[in-house]
Amino acid sequence: MWRKACGVVLILMAGMAVAEDDPPALKDQRARVHAELAFSYLQINNLNAALEEAETAKNAYPEISVGYHALGVVYMALDEPELAERNFNQALKLEPKNSEYNNNYGWFVCQRNPAKSLDYMLMAARDPLYKSPDLAYYRAGVCARKAGDLAAADAHFLRALKRNPEMIPAMYELAQLRYLSKDFDTVSELLQKMQEANIQAPELLWLAARTYRQMGRQDAVDSTSAQLQKLFPKSREAELLRRGAWDE
Repeated sequence: MWRKACGVVLILMAGMAVAEDDPPALKDQRARVHAELAFSYLQINNLNAALEEAETAKNAYPEISVGYHALGVVYMALDEPELAERNFNQALKLEPKNSEYNNNYGWFVCQRNPAKSLDYMLMAARDPLYKSPDLAYYRAGVCARKAGDLAAADAHFLRALKRNPEMIPAMYELAQLRYLSKDFDTVSELLQKMQEANIQAPELLWLAARTYRQMGRQDAVDSTSAQLQKLFPKSREAELLRRGAWDE
């Protein structure tokens, strides 16, 4: 009920007429409402509506950063890198120390140049007032792995889990790294936590089967393999299992 009521308030505020002589506080409020609506539409993959709301946020008060940041995120989702770059840069020009902006811009940079993205996400992660340091550390871990620095990636995933012990993506990424380093006991512990959270995915089951095989736990290999074949028979992982391609 509360979320529904908030959504109604956002829509009502967004529909307010815009006037050039509106006071700055009202322009600021309107811009932030439209930016919030843009992110809400992004969550349901309505990219056209998200773009429209982000544009409205920018036009409502071009002197502040929220609309440019929203446009950067939306254009990133639309795979428009030049437009995303331009708007992210404008947002960061207006608020260079904004942790949310640095985190999202770093993630954008990571898709193109992972090694150059880390400073942005780590700036966000180390901000004691930032509300999502776990996400920033997780992203830093992914980008460090893409850049080939597996030790740094491992450390960043651990930091993400320290701040959010239930963060499944960080658990899975760390488990993959520890599998490569043959730390199968830690992989097994992480797999257990993910299974307790009722996470089922072909990648996870394949990692589990390979880990248990390395540990000599044949009963666990058999049960996990059967589960993979039953739940995801058309997956790439099930095909690898059928071929006996344990090292791929």
